[in-house]
Amino acid sequence: MLSLPASIQLALFNLVYAERSIAYLEVEGSGEVLSVGGELSHFGLKALEVGSQVEDHFDFLTNLLDSVTLPLDLPIMEMPSGIPADVHIFNDTQKMYILLLGASEKKQQRQLFRQNVNDLNLSRHRQSKILNQYLGKEVVERLELGIENIESGGERRNLTVMFADIRGFTAYSEKSRPEEIFSSLNQYLDSLIPLILEHHGVLDKIIGDEVMAIFGMLDNETDGPQDAMSAAIQMQISVER
Repeated sequence: MLSLPASIQLALFNLVYAERSIAYLEVEGSGEVLSVGGELSHFGLKALEVGSQVEDHFDFLTNLLDSVTLPLDLPIMEMPSGIPADVHIFNDTQKMYILLLGASEKKQQRQLFRQNVNDLNLSRHRQSKILNQYLGKEVVERLELGIENIESGGERRNLTVMFADIRGFTAYSEKSRPEEIFSSLNQYLDSLIPLILEHHGVLDKIIGDEVMAIFGMLDNETDGPQDAMSAAIQMQISVER
Protein backbone atom coordinates (compact mmCIF):
# COMPACT_ATOMS: atom_id res chain seq x y z
CA MET A 1 0.00 0.00 0.00
CA LEU A 2 2.81 2.42 0.90
CA SER A 3 4.36 1.96 -2.53
CA LEU A 4 1.21 3.24 -4.25
CA PRO A 5 1.08 6.88 -5.35
CA ALA A 6 -0.85 9.18 -3.01
CA SER A 7 -3.53 9.80 -5.67
CA ILE A 8 -4.22 6.05 -5.96
CA GLN A 9 -4.31 5.65 -2.18
CA LEU A 10 -6.85 8.48 -2.01
CA ALA A 11 -8.94 6.90 -4.77
CA LEU A 12 -8.93 3.55 -2.96
CA PHE A 13 -9.89 5.25 0.29
CA ASN A 14 -12.84 6.95 -1.39
CA LEU A 15 -13.96 3.71 -3.02
CA VAL A 16 -13.97 1.83 0.27
CA TYR A 17 -14.99 4.48 2.80
CA ALA A 18 -16.68 7.35 0.92
CA GLU A 19 -20.22 6.21 1.81
CA ARG A 20 -19.44 4.91 5.32
CA SER A 21 -19.55 6.96 8.49
CA ILE A 22 -16.26 6.82 10.38
CA ALA A 23 -15.28 7.51 13.99
CA TYR A 24 -12.33 6.58 16.17
CA LEU A 25 -11.25 6.41 19.80
CA GLU A 26 -7.71 6.49 21.13
CA VAL A 27 -7.61 4.40 24.31
CA GLU A 28 -4.94 3.88 26.94
CA GLY A 29 -4.08 0.38 28.08
CA SER A 30 -6.15 0.91 31.24
CA GLY A 31 -9.24 1.58 29.10
CA GLU A 32 -9.25 5.37 29.54
CA VAL A 33 -10.28 7.33 26.45
CA LEU A 34 -7.44 9.66 25.42
CA SER A 35 -8.92 11.26 22.30
CA VAL A 36 -11.85 10.86 19.91
CA GLY A 37 -12.74 11.98 16.41
CA GLY A 38 -14.99 11.49 13.43
CA GLU A 39 -18.77 11.15 13.31
CA LEU A 40 -19.36 10.07 16.90
CA SER A 41 -22.90 11.49 16.92
CA HIS A 42 -23.85 9.17 14.04
CA PHE A 43 -23.16 6.22 16.31
CA GLY A 44 -24.89 7.73 19.36
CA LEU A 45 -21.60 8.62 21.07
CA LYS A 46 -21.88 12.41 21.07
CA ALA A 47 -21.66 12.50 24.87
CA LEU A 48 -18.50 10.38 24.94
CA GLU A 49 -15.84 12.35 26.83
CA VAL A 50 -12.06 12.13 27.03
CA GLY A 51 -11.05 10.59 30.36
CA SER A 52 -14.02 8.21 30.57
CA GLN A 53 -13.70 4.45 30.46
CA VAL A 54 -14.31 2.93 27.05
CA GLU A 55 -16.24 -0.01 28.53
CA ASP A 56 -18.83 2.46 29.88
CA HIS A 57 -19.85 3.20 26.29
CA PHE A 58 -19.49 -0.24 24.69
CA ASP A 59 -21.07 -3.11 26.61
CA PHE A 60 -19.63 -5.68 24.22
CA LEU A 61 -16.10 -4.61 25.19
CA THR A 62 -16.57 -5.42 28.89
CA ASN A 63 -13.65 -7.62 30.04
CA LEU A 64 -12.76 -8.17 26.38
CA LEU A 65 -9.79 -5.88 25.82
CA ASP A 66 -7.76 -7.50 28.60
CA SER A 67 -8.20 -11.03 27.29
CA VAL A 68 -7.71 -10.82 23.52
CA THR A 69 -4.82 -10.47 21.18
CA LEU A 70 -5.00 -7.46 18.91
CA PRO A 71 -5.83 -6.63 16.21
CA LEU A 72 -9.48 -7.64 16.60
CA ASP A 73 -12.39 -7.23 14.16
CA LEU A 74 -16.01 -7.27 15.32
CA PRO A 75 -18.36 -7.08 12.32
CA ILE A 76 -21.80 -5.43 12.41
CA MET A 77 -21.99 -4.51 16.09
CA GLU A 78 -24.99 -2.45 17.22
CA MET A 79 -24.04 1.00 18.48
CA PRO A 80 -25.90 3.06 21.15
CA SER A 81 -27.76 4.81 18.31
CA GLY A 82 -28.98 1.44 17.02
CA ILE A 83 -26.89 1.86 13.88
CA PRO A 84 -24.58 -1.09 13.09
CA ALA A 85 -20.85 -0.61 12.73
CA ASP A 86 -17.82 -2.70 11.95
CA VAL A 87 -15.50 -2.33 14.95
CA HIS A 88 -11.75 -2.67 14.37
CA ILE A 89 -9.43 -2.63 17.38
CA PHE A 90 -5.65 -2.43 17.00
CA ASN A 91 -2.73 -1.27 19.11
CA ASP A 92 0.18 1.09 18.67
CA THR A 93 2.89 0.84 21.37
CA GLN A 94 1.01 1.37 24.68
CA LYS A 95 -2.23 2.64 23.15
CA MET A 96 -5.22 1.08 21.45
CA TYR A 97 -7.34 2.49 18.68
CA ILE A 98 -11.00 1.64 18.16
CA LEU A 99 -12.19 2.38 14.65
CA LEU A 100 -15.93 2.46 13.85
CA LEU A 101 -17.08 2.04 10.27
CA GLY A 102 -20.79 2.37 9.46
CA ALA A 103 -22.22 -0.98 8.34
CA SER A 104 -25.91 -0.27 7.64
CA GLU A 105 -25.68 -1.27 3.98
CA LYS A 106 -23.62 -4.33 4.87
CA LYS A 107 -26.27 -5.40 7.41
CA GLN A 108 -29.04 -4.94 4.85
CA GLN A 109 -27.13 -7.03 2.32
CA ARG A 110 -26.61 -9.78 4.92
CA GLN A 111 -30.31 -9.71 5.87
CA LEU A 112 -31.27 -9.86 2.19
CA PHE A 113 -28.93 -12.79 1.66
CA ARG A 114 -30.40 -14.63 4.66
CA GLN A 115 -33.91 -13.93 3.40
CA ASN A 116 -33.00 -15.28 -0.04
CA VAL A 117 -31.57 -18.40 1.59
CA ASN A 118 -34.74 -18.82 3.66
CA ASP A 119 -36.92 -18.32 0.58
CA LEU A 120 -34.82 -20.84 -1.35
CA ASN A 121 -35.06 -23.39 1.47
CA LEU A 122 -38.82 -22.84 1.67
CA SER A 123 -39.14 -23.23 -2.09
CA ARG A 124 -37.11 -26.45 -2.01
CA HIS A 125 -39.24 -27.73 0.87
CA ARG A 126 -42.42 -27.04 -1.09
CA GLN A 127 -41.01 -28.63 -4.23
CA SER A 128 -39.86 -31.66 -2.26
CA LYS A 129 -43.29 -31.97 -0.66
CA ILE A 130 -45.00 -31.86 -4.06
CA LEU A 131 -42.55 -34.34 -5.59
CA ASN A 132 -42.94 -36.70 -2.63
CA GLN A 133 -46.70 -36.53 -3.02
CA TYR A 134 -46.83 -37.27 -6.74
CA LEU A 135 -43.62 -39.16 -7.46
CA GLY A 136 -42.95 -40.85 -4.16
CA LYS A 137 -40.08 -40.42 -1.73
CA GLU A 138 -38.03 -43.15 -3.43
CA VAL A 139 -38.09 -41.36 -6.81
CA VAL A 140 -37.23 -38.01 -5.24
CA GLU A 141 -34.28 -39.49 -3.34
CA ARG A 142 -32.97 -41.12 -6.52
CA LEU A 143 -33.29 -37.87 -8.43
CA GLU A 144 -31.47 -35.94 -5.71
CA LEU A 145 -28.67 -38.53 -5.60
CA GLY A 146 -28.40 -38.51 -9.38
CA ILE A 147 -29.21 -42.22 -9.70
CA GLU A 148 -31.91 -41.58 -12.30
CA ASN A 149 -29.80 -39.46 -14.65
CA ILE A 150 -31.23 -38.54 -18.04
CA GLU A 151 -28.96 -39.82 -20.77
CA SER A 152 -28.41 -37.41 -23.66
CA GLY A 153 -29.31 -40.08 -26.21
CA GLY A 154 -32.27 -41.47 -24.27
CA GLU A 155 -32.67 -44.93 -22.80
CA ARG A 156 -34.65 -47.93 -24.04
CA ARG A 157 -36.50 -49.84 -21.32
CA ASN A 158 -39.46 -52.17 -21.00
CA LEU A 159 -42.07 -50.42 -18.89
CA THR A 160 -45.65 -51.08 -17.90
CA VAL A 161 -48.11 -48.19 -18.30
CA MET A 162 -51.40 -48.09 -16.40
CA PHE A 163 -54.38 -45.89 -17.24
CA ALA A 164 -57.21 -45.61 -14.73
CA ASP A 165 -60.33 -43.47 -14.86
CA ILE A 166 -63.90 -43.39 -13.54
CA ARG A 167 -66.52 -45.03 -15.73
CA GLY A 168 -69.31 -42.56 -16.62
CA PHE A 169 -67.48 -39.60 -15.11
CA THR A 170 -68.32 -37.23 -17.99
CA ALA A 171 -72.06 -37.84 -17.61
CA TYR A 172 -71.73 -37.55 -13.83
CA SER A 173 -69.86 -34.24 -14.04
CA GLU A 174 -72.43 -32.73 -16.42
CA LYS A 175 -75.25 -33.07 -13.89
CA SER A 176 -73.36 -32.51 -10.64
CA ARG A 177 -72.32 -29.38 -8.79
CA PRO A 178 -68.62 -28.35 -9.07
CA GLU A 179 -68.10 -28.68 -5.30
CA GLU A 180 -69.42 -32.25 -5.39
CA ILE A 181 -67.20 -33.12 -8.36
CA PHE A 182 -64.06 -31.77 -6.71
CA SER A 183 -64.86 -33.55 -3.45
CA SER A 184 -65.31 -36.85 -5.30
CA LEU A 185 -62.12 -36.38 -7.33
CA ASN A 186 -60.09 -35.56 -4.21
CA GLN A 187 -61.31 -38.71 -2.46
CA TYR A 188 -60.64 -40.74 -5.59
CA LEU A 189 -57.11 -39.45 -6.14
CA ASP A 190 -56.21 -39.56 -2.45
CA SER A 191 -57.05 -43.27 -2.44
CA LEU A 192 -55.26 -44.13 -5.71
CA ILE A 193 -51.97 -42.22 -5.61
CA PRO A 194 -50.54 -43.81 -2.43
CA LEU A 195 -51.26 -47.29 -3.81
CA ILE A 196 -49.39 -46.51 -7.02
CA LEU A 197 -46.38 -45.31 -5.06
CA GLU A 198 -46.49 -48.27 -2.67
CA HIS A 199 -46.19 -50.63 -5.65
CA HIS A 200 -43.09 -48.83 -7.01
CA GLY A 201 -45.07 -46.91 -9.62
CA VAL A 202 -44.35 -43.38 -10.84
CA LEU A 203 -47.31 -41.04 -11.28
CA ASP A 204 -46.93 -39.63 -14.78
CA LYS A 205 -49.97 -37.37 -15.07
CA ILE A 206 -53.48 -36.63 -13.87
CA ILE A 207 -56.05 -35.33 -16.37
CA GLY A 208 -59.41 -34.87 -14.72
CA ASP A 209 -60.38 -38.32 -13.48
CA GLU A 210 -57.70 -40.07 -15.54
CA VAL A 211 -54.53 -41.26 -13.87
CA MET A 212 -51.48 -42.45 -15.81
CA ALA A 213 -48.79 -44.38 -13.94
CA ILE A 214 -45.60 -46.13 -15.03
CA PHE A 215 -44.18 -49.29 -13.43
CA GLY A 216 -40.76 -50.88 -13.86
CA MET A 217 -38.73 -47.67 -13.60
CA LEU A 218 -37.69 -48.05 -9.96
CA ASP A 219 -37.14 -51.79 -9.66
CA ASN A 220 -36.51 -54.67 -12.07
CA GLU A 221 -38.30 -54.12 -15.38
CA THR A 222 -39.73 -57.64 -15.23
CA ASP A 223 -41.54 -56.74 -12.00
CA GLY A 224 -43.42 -53.89 -13.70
CA PRO A 225 -46.46 -55.91 -14.94
CA GLN A 226 -46.92 -57.64 -11.57
CA ASP A 227 -46.57 -54.36 -9.67
CA ALA A 228 -49.10 -52.72 -11.98
CA MET A 229 -51.61 -55.60 -11.59
CA SER A 230 -51.23 -55.62 -7.81
CA ALA A 231 -51.70 -51.86 -7.66
CA ALA A 232 -54.76 -52.05 -9.94
CA ILE A 233 -56.43 -54.67 -7.74
CA GLN A 234 -55.80 -52.64 -4.60
CA MET A 235 -57.04 -49.49 -6.35
CA GLN A 236 -60.33 -51.15 -7.27
CA ILE A 237 -60.79 -52.38 -3.71
CA SER A 238 -60.03 -48.92 -2.37
CA VAL A 239 -62.44 -47.17 -4.76
CA GLU A 240 -65.20 -49.64 -3.95
CA ARG A 241 -64.63 -49.09 -0.23
